[in-house]
This record gives sequence, structure tokens and C-alpha cells, in this order.
Amino acid sequence: SSGASTCLHTRARRELPSITLFRFLALRVEAGGSSRSSPLAMMSSVRNGVRLVRRVSIPAAAFGSGYGVCCVQGREETGPQVLAAAAVGSWAGLTRGLRLLAASLPESAMWPRERLSEVESRELQVLVTTAAECVERGLGSAPLHRVVLRRLCEEAEAHPKGLAVQGLGPEGEGGGLPKLAAHLDGAASALPPSGGAAASDLILGLAAALHALVVAGGPSWQQELTADGVLHVAHANLVASTWLAESLRRRQCAAAVGDISTDACLSEEDEHAAAEDLNAVWQALGHARVGARLGRGRSEEAVDLHRDLHARYAALLASPPPPPMG
Repeated sequence: SSGASTCLHTRARRELPSITLFRFLALRVEAGGSSRSSPLAMMSSVRNGVRLVRRVSIPAAAFGSGYGVCCVQGREETGPQVLAAAAVGSWAGLTRGLRLLAASLPESAMWPRERLSEVESRELQVLVTTAAECVERGLGSAPLHRVVLRRLCEEAEAHPKGLAVQGLGPEGEGGGLPKLAAHLDGAASALPPSGGAAASDLILGLAAALHALVVAGGPSWQQELTADGVLHVAHANLVASTWLAESLRRRQCAAAVGDISTDACLSEEDEHAAAEDLNAVWQALGHARVGARLGRGRSEEAVDLHRDLHARYAALLASPPPPPMG
């Protein structure tokens, strides 16, 4: 009803954090133009880009609000939670588009390239910070964590030492790799332990991302990731392994009852690819001796993470229930 929609919108505006992503980007670009001169054609192009962002932001916000009102019924997420996930997803989509824009610019377009590089260096930091604020305000949800995890996996696999990853942590601390490992682990661990059917599309990306972290560090990957980063990689790899085992179990159960639908499972090719990446990470971790490096003087958070690692491993080794009989 109209009254319910108005109430939902009012509550969303009150509970949602101050996420002014489109406005932030527009102001950053305009501020850069006032500090140095540039050719008229370049300024015209930038102004057109800012105008386009502003035009897109209004219908995008309207669509998100309407989608939240229509989609909240019958879902576990509340209206504000849906809108929070949509806002974070909008930032991820916008920055992905800006990457394509930067790649299409000529080498001579130094000023817009510098401005877009600034946005890229803050991309993942804004993503994880905004998501953390949403969780603190009670707006965390599985869709929100999936958006964050998917974007982190994409960046880890494609640019593990790029500007966006470097922007996660101070210089001299693995170039952001330890923070990336921690955020990957946090987003994956926030989803249901079994992953559920909705996590099937995340298994392949998470496995590839973790493998890329190990490869990016080279022979000294343990030093690049630091002890805490290695522990987060091990924990996230176990989470992904649990999801893969659940996908295999669902496939076996479906085959046992003659169900040919595989919507909730990975394809056999994807399962094989994910298993190869996960096994490669396990082999690398076999030489890292995470348990020995935990040692004395570690933080309480690391001790709890190590304890949860053992608990998840024991659950993974437990005998799964037999498939239902036809």
C-alpha cells in the first residue's frame, strides 16, 4: 500500500548510512579541475562525464527504492537491508565502469587519468568501509556480503597488486595483500557455513582469488601476506572447500533421486577448476606451518580464528548424511 511504501522509505532514509557515492565522485572530479588548468576539450569531456553520473544517480536511486519496496516481501532481508546492498552494489558497478573509461582514454589525457586513478586507489577501501558501516547499523545481509565478496574476488584474481589493493593498507605492509586476505575471509565467513545454493557462483571466484594471492606473493608469499594474512587465507580456503563439498553433496543427492536440475550446483568443469585452485592453496599452506606461526604473543582475534579453523575442519571431515532414498 501507499502508506506502507512511505513508511518503508522513511525508515530506510533514517537507518541507511550516509552513502553519497555518486556525489563523492562528482565532487572529486570537480575539485581536481580547480587545482590545475587543462585543455578545453578535456574539461568539456570531464564535465560531460560528471553530468552523466548525476543523471544516472537519480534514476538509479529511484530504481533501488522501488526495487526494495517490491522485493522486500517474501525475503529474509528488510527493506533497508535491500537498499544497503543495492547501494554497495551500485558503487561496485560504477567503479567497474570507470575502470573501462580509464582504459579507453588516450595516454595524453593525464589529468582525467590521475583523477580516475585516485578513485581506483580508494575503490575497495570505500567498498569494505561502507559495508562495515552497514553491518554496524544492523543492515548486514547475505546479498551485501555476496556483493563485497564477488568484487574482492574479481580484484584479487585480476590485479592482486593493483592500486585498489594497495589502497587497502599502508605501504610496507604487503601492499594491501594482508588486508585483502582478511576482507576476503570476512566476507566469505559472513555467509552461511554451508554456503547454500546462492554461494555456488562464488566458489569458483573465491578459489581463484585465494590462489592468486599465493601466486602474487611469489617465493616470499608468506612474508608478503604476514602471519595473519596466511591464517586468513587458510580460513577462507577452508570455507570455500566446505562450499565445494556441499555442492558435490547436492549433486549426488540430486542424482540419487533422478533430479537432473543443477541450478543449485556447480558444473563438473567448474567443480574441477575450483578443486585445483583450492588444492594448490592447500599445498602452499602445507609449507607455511600456520599453526606453528600462531605461537605466543598472537592477538586474541588470531587465536579465535585459529580455533574456528579447527572447528570447521572437523565439521568438514564429519560423515555427511546419506542421500535420500527414492
